[in-house]
Amino acid sequence: MTNLKLKGAIIAADGAMYRFAARLDKPAPLISEVVHGKRELPEADQRTWAALLGVDNYKALFGDAEKS
Repeated sequence: MTNLKLKGAIIAADGAMYRFAARLDKPAPLISEVVHGKRELPEADQRTWAALLGVDNYKALFGDAEKS
């Protein structure tokens, strides 16, 4: 399932997932896999992503995030 809150935060902050990937120095497919629920991130990475996206509570993006 797609994590719509995470995807929305990425688009709001960077305009595209590939730009967010570049800021993280990670491959773009990794971002897509996480957004689409094909890969889970360790808590430390969740915190890093949330901080880069300007979200104080990482669980708002990764915990009970709205999915479809």
